[in-house]
Amino acid sequence: MNQLDQYRHQINQLDAQIIPLLEQRFATADAIANYKAVHDQPIYDPQREEAVYTRLKEVATHQDLLPYLSTIYQTIMQTTKNREQQKQEDLNHD
Repeated sequence: MNQLDQYRHQINQLDAQIIPLLEQRFATADAIANYKAVHDQPIYDPQREEAVYTRLKEVATHQDLLPYLSTIYQTIMQTTKNREQQKQEDLNHD
C-alpha cells in the first residue's frame, strides 16, 4: 500500500467514527424537534447557535482550522434546522 492509499485508509477509518456520531446528533435533534413542536418553540435559536460556535472555539485545539470547522458546523446546523422543520411539518400533518 502506498502512502496515498494509507492516508485514504486512515480517512475511511475516521469517517467510520464520524458517521455514527452524526447519526446520533441527528437522532438527538429529532428529539429536540419533537420537544419544540410540543412546547411551541421556534426551530431557530440564535443564542444556541452562538453558543455552539463559542464552544467550537473553546474545544478546537487547532485554532487555524476554526474557519473550516465553523463552515462544517454551519452546514450541520442548517441541515439540522431543515430536518427539524420537516419533522414539525410531518407532525402537523398527522
